[in-house]
Amino acid sequence: MGSLEEPVLQLSHSDPDDTSWMSSTNIAGYDFEFDPPLEAKYECPICLMCQRDCVQTSCGHKFCGPCILAWLRREREQCPQDNQPLTENDIYPDNYTRREILQLRVHCPNSKSGCPTLVELANVDRHLTECEYQIVPCPNRCSMRTMKREIADHCQSSCLRRLVNCSLCNEQFQLNQQKSHLTTCPLVALTCESCQTVTPRQEMQHHLAEECPRTVVPCTFHEVGCKERMVRADLPIHLQENTQNHMKLLVASYKNVSGFMSDLGRAVGALTSPLASPSLNRQGSSTSCASEMQRQWSCSSMQEGACATAAPHHRSVSVPSVPVEGARGTSELEQRLQMDFSKWDLGKKSASPEKVIKDICEKHVRLEQRSREHAIQIQNQRTQIKELKEALRRATQAPHEMLGRYCNGTFVWRFHNFAAEIREMTDNNAKVVHSPSFYTSPFGYKLCLRANLYVRDGECYLALFIHMRRGENDDILEWPFSGRFIVSLIDQSDNSLRHNFTEVMLTKPGLEAFERPRDDRNIKGWGFQQFMQLSRVRSHYLRRDTVIIKCVVQVGNGYREEAIPAGR
Repeated sequence: MGSLEEPVLQLSHSDPDDTSWMSSTNIAGYDFEFDPPLEAKYECPICLMCQRDCVQTSCGHKFCGPCILAWLRREREQCPQDNQPLTENDIYPDNYTRREILQLRVHCPNSKSGCPTLVELANVDRHLTECEYQIVPCPNRCSMRTMKREIADHCQSSCLRRLVNCSLCNEQFQLNQQKSHLTTCPLVALTCESCQTVTPRQEMQHHLAEECPRTVVPCTFHEVGCKERMVRADLPIHLQENTQNHMKLLVASYKNVSGFMSDLGRAVGALTSPLASPSLNRQGSSTSCASEMQRQWSCSSMQEGACATAAPHHRSVSVPSVPVEGARGTSELEQRLQMDFSKWDLGKKSASPEKVIKDICEKHVRLEQRSREHAIQIQNQRTQIKELKEALRRATQAPHEMLGRYCNGTFVWRFHNFAAEIREMTDNNAKVVHSPSFYTSPFGYKLCLRANLYVRDGECYLALFIHMRRGENDDILEWPFSGRFIVSLIDQSDNSLRHNFTEVMLTKPGLEAFERPRDDRNIKGWGFQQFMQLSRVRSHYLRRDTVIIKCVVQVGNGYREEAIPAGR
């Protein structure tokens, strides 16, 4: 297709050996479909197309301006029509013919794509900017090119860079970044590596820190000296079996605090005694300090009124005025120790260490009894939670949908309540049971299994079929689906010589079962009407009213002339 950009014809002399001009002006004539067809007088004898930038020679012939100039510089200087001598000085612009050519009508260059427009040659460029059949690149820069009239539908349905919302967290992202988003989505279900619990990503950290029964945690009494670490599930047993050890650690901790308070009392007494009296000798000062320390310690253990009556003159003593090292921190330490004593309901009353230990032991007995009651309640609640989880698992298919998406084509269907379902199928021939959906890959095909009864010659068979389901990525997948299905009935017996029953199904061209689903699920399925006798299923493959069916999907295996199951 020729461009309509009009080069300026330069009829000037130049070096014949200079070929740089040819590469910049080597433009052939107009290559369009003219309506009516192009007359012969407008054809260039050199390029055999419609003359572009028409020129006339001194010998009376007409050519494309770029063509004749390139001819003269590439060949000898003679006219290609009559071989008369010809130079660039013998070439003249033919503006009249040029205007006639630009008024000719041509079909739109996109006529093969369906554009019916006829346009003057001079207006082709302007028409192409508006033509609905013009091939344009995708505005999302997805490397696809399509007609302008289809660009809106492309951006909404098939563009790999179109914006979509996450079905879990509703965050918006480009479709080709879906896999990357799933690696960071806070609502994607993750499996705890320790306890195998399925938890959203945003709650996994809390689960590991507060709930996971397999997380290693320190003992509750680690602050008083217990160095044991265990999984959270074993913590109640550890607390129950090591009660005496924990009490010993508490008593030892209390003795340390009591000794520290005694030392602090002596230090406070020494600070508030009249140490600076010059009339006292060293021995007298020591005796006075000791007696003052004892009196201050007793006063600190009595009620506030008694202390004020017994030693009113000590309240007026300025402690900072005594030049003793460490006096600055004594008031803070005394407040902390008084707060520790208030936790044991000692208040400001005097209490011996023996009485405190006795109170602690009594409180421990009450706490231990209460702990056992709580342990029984927790066990009962765990049993109830387990029953509720089992009921919830059977009542909802949402977890199966999540697991089915990431099974990579290997799906295990646990067909529960088998006896009840078979009874309903026996009473109602139209009754079928579909498995939860699963995918060949996170962005692959979506399928499901179908089970029903098939009766032939008085014998009842379990029938199994594969159905294609409408998925989120069908627009980027190849259709019809082609692949291989390996369907197995799992032997649940306890012996080591278990024998699984397996059948292989191959896709077959031209079947509706493997076309792209237009509804939620293709009506047509592909499988075995007589997969296995029902009596054999009950005798060998049924356990706890559950049948386990495993399906492995291999995408891309071609069809071969083998035993093909009956599909319907």
